[in-house]
Amino acid sequence: MNHLNQVGIDIIRISGFTNCKQFEEPVVHHLIKEQQYQKIITQNGITIKNNSVMINGGFYVFKWGNHRGKAFSYIELHAADENGNNLYNMGMADVHEKLHLAIDDLHTRYNITFPYLNLDKLRITYAEINRTFVTQHPFTDYSELLMLIGYEARKQYHQESYAVYASDTDNLRSRTECIYLLRGKDNFDLKIYDKTLELKAKKVLDPEHSTNYMRVELTLKKECELKNKKNGAFFTQMTDQQIYNCFMLKIKKIIQATDIYFKNILLNGTKEYLPLDQLFMHYLLQYGINNPLAYESFLRDIVFNEGKIQKPYIRGIEDLINLINTNKYIQEKETCINLLVQACNLRPEYRCFLIRGKKYEELKYHLLAPQ
Repeated sequence: MNHLNQVGIDIIRISGFTNCKQFEEPVVHHLIKEQQYQKIITQNGITIKNNSVMINGGFYVFKWGNHRGKAFSYIELHAADENGNNLYNMGMADVHEKLHLAIDDLHTRYNITFPYLNLDKLRITYAEINRTFVTQHPFTDYSELLMLIGYEARKQYHQESYAVYASDTDNLRSRTECIYLLRGKDNFDLKIYDKTLELKAKKVLDPEHSTNYMRVELTLKKECELKNKKNGAFFTQMTDQQIYNCFMLKIKKIIQATDIYFKNILLNGTKEYLPLDQLFMHYLLQYGINNPLAYESFLRDIVFNEGKIQKPYIRGIEDLINLINTNKYIQEKETCINLLVQACNLRPEYRCFLIRGKKYEELKYHLLAPQ
């Protein structure tokens, strides 16, 4: 299994197991007959429903049947252990090992064999890829930054705006504080959620556990998302590097867009508000460089602007200090910076600017880290 901070697989679906009819003969043939009289049958880990048969083997699910007149079959492999702990994800070596264990288990427990199995023809048709990392603060302390990243993500992928902060239920296993960056009809979803809260809900972690785990998860709903110029989405051709590249391609695009957003705000402001350097100079000229009211009024305007646009207006105090250092009209730069920091400490809504920039850089560091 992979370590924390590594991009890897939580769930992967491998399709292309042919001769679905032969699977029914050894164990489930009599159950299929019974289905004529019942809508759903569950017995010995086997569930029959809607012209399909599913075997839950714990770390895997084997399902086959008929959907809209077309036969299908797949094995779905899970990183979670018998206690439901999926803190650590899988590399492709783990996936290969679990697939062989699943095939052996199907033969041992259900007398199901794959006499014509050709691994080279198996395809990956669904995958949940993630990166889990430890943060310095609880998940909710990052929510405004994550919602901004989600806003920029939806702009990049031309999705409509919607409420991205939600309490998510994951197969009834847990309640998770979750922010969807991308969600909808596309080939993939992207979300960031509180992994600590989820594992506590599943009783994997003790209630008093204090480590803050955050997970970013990319759900690939079609095999085309894993293809590249060299390899398709065939199982035996898939590599850890290909998984990582697919994940990072989307993350980098979104973070770059968020960086550009902050840069544009600094330089150009918005349709409604002046660029920050002009706004700052306005209050310095009105009150004087040594008057604390200039800095309090400036911060009050930033807080007001953020409330109006419902997203962060600046990364943090670092942007404001850079604004002072690059302003050729301000001679007493050190005095300016000291008074600005003092003003930030006056009220809770200003104090957040002292640490928000560090939080954003922390998120970027984890999201963009090399493998």
